[in-house]
Amino acid sequence: MRKEIQRTYDLHQQEKLDADGFSKFYAPLEERRKQVEVEIPPLEAQVDVLKVNNLSAAEIVSQASNLYDQWQTMELLEKRGIIEVITDKIFTGKDEITINLSYSPSFKDMANRWRKGSFLNPFCQLVIKAVRGDSPPCQNRQSFAEMLLEYRHRSALTRQPLASKLGVSLATLKNWEHGRTKPSKVFWKRIKMCMA
Repeated sequence: MRKEIQRTYDLHQQEKLDADGFSKFYAPLEERRKQVEVEIPPLEAQVDVLKVNNLSAAEIVSQASNLYDQWQTMELLEKRGIIEVITDKIFTGKDEITINLSYSPSFKDMANRWRKGSFLNPFCQLVIKAVRGDSPPCQNRQSFAEMLLEYRHRSALTRQPLASKLGVSLATLKNWEHGRTKPSKVFWKRIKMCMA
């Protein structure tokens, strides 16, 4: 752009371009030069952020490798401190626990995220949810009946195949679906695995 401005100026100086011709060529170039000068600082800031994030991500990977190598030799309090740093939230319920962790993604995942434009936060969230196997699939008969019916319809199963899958008689399944009875503790784990 500067070369084009200089070339236009040289033509004017050599009197090959009159004042009107000069302003016709020079004015748009000068306007674009001013726009570019305004655009440069934010772009430089973005480049700086990317450089910092890239260095931070590399440092995180390096530290994670060191952590893995040293974990067995670390003191309990050191391990606890690390776990506290990466643990975002812990929710406990009557029969379940949910743990939200922050972690650094793999290089491949990070590269994909950067290509999509989400490069400002190199961390991901991981949710771990555990449910007790010996807890009932539902707390009351009606909600269990609704859950069972919804599952059967969503899975496009008739009663007989579902009863076989659960290892119960057709009459037992009908009683569960109508809310007349609820499954005994023996079936809780099997029902949860079936509906997972």
